[in-house]
Amino acid sequence: MSTDTYRRVVDSAPFGVLFFAHGVCVDANPMACALLGCAQWRLVGTALDSSDPAEPVALAAFKERVVTAMADRLDNIAWVLRAEGEVQHLRIDLGASPPDRVHELVVTLSIQTPIQMETPVSAEPLCTNAGVPVSARQLPSREGVLRKLGGADLSRGAAYRDGLTRLPTRLAMVEHLRALRSEQPTTGCAALMLIDLDHFKDINDSWGHDVGDQILVKVARVLAPFAEASTTAPGAFLARQAGDEFVLFVPNIAESVTEAAGRARLLADAIRERVSIPNFHDGNEFVLTASIGISLIADATLDPERALQYADTAMYEAKRKGRNSCAFFDRGIAAKALRQVSLNTRLRKAVDNQEFALFVQPLVDVNDGRLVGGEVLLRWVNSDRVTSMPAEFIPLLEASGLIVDVGHWVIRTACESLRGFIEAGIWREDMHLGINISRRQFRDPRLVEVIQHSLRCYDVSPALINFEITETLAMEDVEGAIAKMMAIKSLGAHFAVDDFGVGYSSMIALRRLPFDWLKIDREFIRNLHRDPDARSIVEAMLGVSRQYGLKVIAEGVEDSAVLDLLRQIGCDSYQGALYSMPVPVNQFRQLLGEAA
Repeated sequence: MSTDTYRRVVDSAPFGVLFFAHGVCVDANPMACALLGCAQWRLVGTALDSSDPAEPVALAAFKERVVTAMADRLDNIAWVLRAEGEVQHLRIDLGASPPDRVHELVVTLSIQTPIQMETPVSAEPLCTNAGVPVSARQLPSREGVLRKLGGADLSRGAAYRDGLTRLPTRLAMVEHLRALRSEQPTTGCAALMLIDLDHFKDINDSWGHDVGDQILVKVARVLAPFAEASTTAPGAFLARQAGDEFVLFVPNIAESVTEAAGRARLLADAIRERVSIPNFHDGNEFVLTASIGISLIADATLDPERALQYADTAMYEAKRKGRNSCAFFDRGIAAKALRQVSLNTRLRKAVDNQEFALFVQPLVDVNDGRLVGGEVLLRWVNSDRVTSMPAEFIPLLEASGLIVDVGHWVIRTACESLRGFIEAGIWREDMHLGINISRRQFRDPRLVEVIQHSLRCYDVSPALINFEITETLAMEDVEGAIAKMMAIKSLGAHFAVDDFGVGYSSMIALRRLPFDWLKIDREFIRNLHRDPDARSIVEAMLGVSRQYGLKVIAEGVEDSAVLDLLRQIGCDSYQGALYSMPVPVNQFRQLLGEAA
């Protein structure tokens, strides 16, 4: 009998069939799922010698009856199942001979009337409605089950059932999808959802993996009902893919792709809502969010691995949009993902080929228009001599971790340039050079050492350097930020809070952080002379800054009317196109020479 024929016979059998290897269920047909009232994912991987508080009562009672029959060396046993107010008379047949039941066991589960239960058990083989004889003793041995599951060792029960959450694994999901694909294609549309918990690594890092594991178990229980037929559709399947990622497959979610997209979005929103309900562990509250990537499957021949890849691509698009959202896979997203992969490869080569360059944005005194310093900015001049702006590549550098090495290069090169300005006699002692520090670089334990080494190598006074971090970065871990800033300030350097006003900090919170300068984001400056609300906000920032002893820099000044207003309300200095756009280091050297 071919594998496909075997699969059809077992799946169409009018009685339940369950395969056990070494006491672990490795497969179950649809009738077994129906009789026991649970999805296949809950059956596959369950062990006869263990129980799960979350498993259905019928399943727990069934396992107890099977264990009893094995202990009493019985071939069959009657079972009266009482569940949800109904009574079913069933018979459990154990297919393998008693000595072999430790290794493999094939169990059939059939409905009986009370009269049938009193009659002798027939030794004749049972038949499917297709007329193909199938008896418990004719079902395959362990070797047959091994072949059916692709030659894998069934002692690897963990390959199909996740040891932590007791959900099916990614492998079980793939095989489930392949089994469905081999059946007659349907006209409906299915949905495959990849559910990723946002920032879950922070829980593991802060509270330990034991706590993280307990949270994952609770999340699995929250997601489990979405795989039940009453919630989604018959045949829904939930698995844990890896780490903090779960996969939900919903077959025949709708007839058309348009309708399927609407229902999938509603389902994804319901999942995100349930996941966001606070979790409590040892008196601590954990609030989670989820990013969900959705792949709609209208083509029954689509390879399961490719479908999972599509859902994964869509999930990263959801994260790119800000997390706690869902996104559907489309060809545009795929093309964007390919471009990012290509860009990542090129960026790695750019680091080796030294394709990065420093530009400088001049810093100008508001009152007298003198050049009082600058801010170094990173540019990527690729092999085609095309200069890429930071927004195009900084997020990729940050995500890949390359930002740390590139950031260290920026510090060293900035110090080298500053030494050249000093030796040329065009850099005054009251000037400051701003250097941006990224989130990942700020957390790098070697940062202070790199700064010290660079300052010493180029004999640059720390007082001439103004390190810049965003307010969002500073407020993520205030105590950690204070400690790192004080370590750097102890060298003699200064700190500025960059892009102030776009984050979530307040001026009161800002008081705790050892900043020397405050840079007002360009969004407040651009229309300062036309927007009374913007002016009120900027005036408030200036007032509190003076109270805290901070000097203030306005970013993005492009209009002389804005500059006049900044002068009136007492801003110290500015940056912007009104004076100069960012320029290469050599051009900035010329500006310094003209201003000297």
